[in-house]
Amino acid sequence: MLDDLLRAGLKLVVCGSAAGDRSAKLGQYYAGPGNKFWRTLADLGLTPRLLTQGEAGLLPDLGIGVTDLVKDQSGPDSGIAFGDESRELLCRKMQELQPKVLCFNGKRAAKEFLRSTTVEYGLQPQRIGATRLFVAPSTSAAANGSWDPAWWDKLAALLRLTTSSGVDPLREPVKILETERLLMRCLLPSDLDDLYALYRDPVIRRYFPEGTLTRDETKEELEWFLNGHPDHPELGLWATIHKADDRFIGRCGLLPWTIEQHAEVEVAYLLAKEYWGQGLATEAARALVGYGVERLHLSRLICLILPGNQASLRVAASIGMTFEKELQDEHGSLLLYSMRPRPG
Repeated sequence: MLDDLLRAGLKLVVCGSAAGDRSAKLGQYYAGPGNKFWRTLADLGLTPRLLTQGEAGLLPDLGIGVTDLVKDQSGPDSGIAFGDESRELLCRKMQELQPKVLCFNGKRAAKEFLRSTTVEYGLQPQRIGATRLFVAPSTSAAANGSWDPAWWDKLAALLRLTTSSGVDPLREPVKILETERLLMRCLLPSDLDDLYALYRDPVIRRYFPEGTLTRDETKEELEWFLNGHPDHPELGLWATIHKADDRFIGRCGLLPWTIEQHAEVEVAYLLAKEYWGQGLATEAARALVGYGVERLHLSRLICLILPGNQASLRVAASIGMTFEKELQDEHGSLLLYSMRPRPG
């Protein structure tokens, strides 16, 4: 409906669900009566003065871009048909342009993009390439009941700190989930040494088809998952920290696969051998299942296990997975275990 206001190198891109009826009619972003978008940008100092919706073309020169998740429909969120094509298109735009932050103007756009039934305001654990994701309350007058400018204040503070000091607070560790003994967070470049110590160990990597990895191969995988999975930022491999001694002890997560033309999500876990035999892999795997069901609304999860890996087979069984079939790939046989967990 509305042309994107985007270019490479922006500090911020704001993304709504879709153009409202008045915005679509006028061909202008955030033109609805009572919309607080333009006033909010001015109050936060993100624009030098209060701009009107007719001056939206000035935003890219100020380092700000604007787009919508759904580009071919308009109206209230309740009447918008969201789909994978819109999500994939936005993903490609962000991968190409790499703004520092993509801020969703309201939870609905974020939920649809992240394929999650639950989204909290603020900085999100997912990324698109180097772009961090942030969710702020909708500026629409229709969402006045949930309006809280404090989240927009936090967004502006992050952007100002990054620009003025050279310190990037958006690279701070972002927690994904937590259990009694473990914390999972986004991987950081500084995790390379710890990850390589695991990946070069032939005992730990015994049941991985590619075997041990070199430091360069480890670095390549780490960089691949720094921002979540490139095509599915809500998924990925995450640093796994043992809370009692604050030690990096592995990487666990949820991985997307296409198996026999069907989309699947694998529960993946790898821990340092000093921490084997303590039930930590089962604790991690059970938490990942809960996260996948409650946060990502996944209805099916799998494990892919090499024959003979009895420890992983026990973990899969302990979280409720059952053997489904044996697969063959270029490395040989794989056992596919699966489950259809129930929410709650």
